[in-house]
Amino acid sequence: MTLAVLAFAWLLGIAVASFSGADPAATLAAAGLLAVVSFALRPRFGTLALIAAGCVLVFAAGWRYETTVPEPSPIARFNEGDSVRLRAVVSDEGTDLKRAMEFFHRDHPAVRHQHDLKHKNALLLKKELEGDGRWGEFVKEANRTKLGTTQTSLAFLNPPGLKTKARYMNLDTLVSWGVRTLNYLDAGRTVADPAVDHRKVQEKLGWLRSYRQDLKRWSELLKVAQTTEKAVQGGVHPLICDELRPQLRRQAMTPAAQRMSRNILAFLKTQSSDMQADERLIGSSEVLESIIGRYKRLQSCHSKGGMTAMLLSIGAMIGQKTRLTIVNALQQIRTVDVHKWCQEHLGRTLQSQRRLVLRATKTG
Repeated sequence: MTLAVLAFAWLLGIAVASFSGADPAATLAAAGLLAVVSFALRPRFGTLALIAAGCVLVFAAGWRYETTVPEPSPIARFNEGDSVRLRAVVSDEGTDLKRAMEFFHRDHPAVRHQHDLKHKNALLLKKELEGDGRWGEFVKEANRTKLGTTQTSLAFLNPPGLKTKARYMNLDTLVSWGVRTLNYLDAGRTVADPAVDHRKVQEKLGWLRSYRQDLKRWSELLKVAQTTEKAVQGGVHPLICDELRPQLRRQAMTPAAQRMSRNILAFLKTQSSDMQADERLIGSSEVLESIIGRYKRLQSCHSKGGMTAMLLSIGAMIGQKTRLTIVNALQQIRTVDVHKWCQEHLGRTLQSQRRLVLRATKTG
């Protein structure tokens, strides 16, 4: 009975070690030791059968190990160099990236995950304004005004619309419109434009006067956000909180702005923790988003086709171009090389897939 329990434990241990990602060499060594001990205790045919079963498991584990151990990632290979090392990756905390960044940091613990400050500011603004009933009323009034002045002589005073996606990242345009239009209302007939019906202006936009103090509060929140974003353009570093604190103290006069300032400083303190004294890390994805925006404008009407060979234009957009670099590029890279790269890395575009499928299903 004791031998049966030992044999069962032996096989179970080998199975667990074999299929849990353990190194086959260590598994084989453990199996060999257990086999010698088992056969010494009971030199029978049944013991040999158990040893044979254990060997099958070990060889199966070895085959699985060889076929499932991944190649070193490009990041790991890149960081093996001496001159340049990947130190940080910046992203927003969107649900589509959060889990991926957790896996990335697990596989590359030396690479820091920095959170985008602009998205963090948008979350803080959302927290402040969603609980502010006056903000909701202001947005409704602005939408109502837009409907009442579009295609009229007052269309030049139309308020901008908030984007459905990432609306709290574009509040500055609406608040700025409110402040500037209110200044225009205060100026009245001193503005030299005889074509404007000032009575109609007061009728359609006079409601802004009741939001004078609110616009000051909201402008202060946006000023705090803009100040921190400008500071982070130069990178996140260990002293960034010490540099920002006096500026934010001067700007944040209302409780909401002071609350937002404290939250931003706490966020930046976390982002700059455990950094080397002379180190600066990226803290915003604005540069990347700007590049993507330029790429989309370049694509223009072709943007619905997905990723195309136009993707390679990004290097030309952001790189330094001289006559020498252009000549070298034309001499070293052939058109056939570009086509080959696109086929290997991009595959068929959406437009080509659409043409292929519809041509195959086209009926006479």
